[in-house]
Parts: sequence; C-alpha cells; structure tokens
Amino acid sequence: MKKLLSIILCTALVLSLFSIMPVTVNAAQKFSYGNWEYEVHSRYASKTYESYDEIWLTNYTGDDEKVTIPNEIDGKPVVFLYNNYIFGNTDTNNKDDRHFKNHKTMTELTIPANMRYIAGWMLMDCTALETINISSENKYFEYKGGVLYAKQANKNYNDTVN
Repeated sequence: MKKLLSIILCTALVLSLFSIMPVTVNAAQKFSYGNWEYEVHSRYASKTYESYDEIWLTNYTGDDEKVTIPNEIDGKPVVFLYNNYIFGNTDTNNKDDRHFKNHKTMTELTIPANMRYIAGWMLMDCTALETINISSENKYFEYKGGVLYAKQANKNYNDTVN
C-alpha cells in the first residue's frame, strides 16, 4: 500500500511540474518586413538559461537588382534563409525548385553579420548574380572565387555564381 501511495504521489508531483512549466508551440506565425516575409522563432540558451527570439526569412517578394538581407527586424537578429522555399518557391519536395527561380535580375546580394545559415540551392540559377557582399562581422560565411562557403568548413553550399 505504501508503494502504491508513493507512486501516486510521485506521479502527481511530476504532473504538477508540467502545469507550471512554460510551453512552446512550434506553429510559427508569418510576418512581413518590406519585401521580406519571415517567422519569429524562440530559442533557448542552455548556458545562460535565457530565451531569445530570432528571425527566419521565408520569402522575398521584390525584384531588385541589389538585394540586401536585413541584419535585424524589430531588434531581433535575422539568422536564417530557410526551408528551401524562399524567393517564390513553395514546393520544398522538388529539388529543382529550391532556388531564386523568380529572381533572374538580381546582380548583387549582401549578407549581414547575423546570418548564419542559408539553405542549400538558394542561389542556384541566379544567372545575373555577379557579386556577393558579406559583412566583415559575419563569422559564418565567406565568398571567394565565385563560391559562397561556410567558414571553417571544407564544403560549399552548392551556391555558385558566374
């Protein structure tokens, strides 16, 4: 009887902890900033036990020749071009549609300091793209010889330009 009571009390204690713990819902809401569409994602810093928000860009609707990715939106860092359906692409299952297919006039792209991930094939088929500028404060990317590289890595993201 004591074991049963102990099990019940332990279970009640564990379940009561869930009622006071914050719950995060992964359904991201879409927002707009100029020609950019984005989601706000909450992250958790395991060393400081603090949560913070960051921006993941999901779409670009402009047709500018010179495109600059924002470094921040509403004070939150822009860190991700993600999900392989950015810039007018919606079919993430079709490898051939994972690029700037609606952006044939972009000649220059500027990557900000906070950007740390660009999904594969994002710059493929950018036939007019001649220059990629990367913030000197960006510690994640480098551009040399017409290829965008992840710093401290031995591979590129298959994102080459002419």
